[in-house]
Amino acid sequence: MGCRSARSVHRFAYGIRPADTSIEQLREGYELGISAGMGEIATQYMGFGPSDDEGVTVLCSRQRVRCAAHVYTSGNGAQMPTFRVSKGDPRLLEGVLVRFPNLRVFNENCGFPFADEMTAMMYQYPQLYCDISTILHLVPRNAALRHLKQLVDAGLDDRIMFGSDQMIWPEVIPIVIEALQSADFLSAEQKADIFYNNAARFLRLSDEEIAAHHSL
Repeated sequence: MGCRSARSVHRFAYGIRPADTSIEQLREGYELGISAGMGEIATQYMGFGPSDDEGVTVLCSRQRVRCAAHVYTSGNGAQMPTFRVSKGDPRLLEGVLVRFPNLRVFNENCGFPFADEMTAMMYQYPQLYCDISTILHLVPRNAALRHLKQLVDAGLDDRIMFGSDQMIWPEVIPIVIEALQSADFLSAEQKADIFYNNAARFLRLSDEEIAAHHSL
């Protein structure tokens, strides 16, 4: 997973670290326990796929890093001239998932708008999850819920995770919660799984960590 260079990983995938961060510095962060995951991997904004950097891919696999890959459409071609919708196709992850079967990956935005492709990939690769992210507050609700329902109807509700992608917009969190609660095709158990249980499994939380969260 990653970009064509360590330089582009942080500039475009993280946006919060120095642009000259090296693979060695990334490795040190994981080995020291400073970092636990990598994302978002936003190569789509740069016009290429999520598996173009051999160094980052190998690093993620060896460190058992949890990765988040961006899938969506920017809706703003004028300001993002290098963004390519086709590079968000979930099938572009296939080479990485085949080569590194222990690498845990989740696609953001439930792979929207690639519902069929997301379904096929999740069927084939049990280590692939997805999260709701922005689709429940940026996409018209009927379209977002229709996309989500296709994944649920395919029996993939145990690998869908809650997410708001709020970053600096905390006000969207209650909007996304309300939108998910409004999904009448989800049972109370399925909603509980999406809100917490699926992520606990993906993150491999311990029983103690789970118990501590439930006690809050």
